[in-house]
Amino acid sequence: MTHGSGRGKLEKLRQKLLARPVEMPLADVRQVLKAAGWSMREGKGSHVVFIKPDTPPIPMRVEDRKVNRAAVNDAARAIGHSVE
Repeated sequence: MTHGSGRGKLEKLRQKLLARPVEMPLADVRQVLKAAGWSMREGKGSHVVFIKPDTPPIPMRVEDRKVNRAAVNDAARAIGHSVE
């Protein structure tokens, strides 16, 4: 594996997130948010919460290791891109 391939995969995941799919694997969302400086912690029940200093937390409901479109939209906003 070359050094640039990790960045290429991250960029593909970022573009996928910005395309606002109906659902997206939590692992993919976490990878994109982690690269943007967010950390994930366990929430209550089937929820996780992404946190970043001086930024409101982003709670997400996880079902079958995936998050829904509302959570994807929140993640897209968090990385600095407006979502309609």
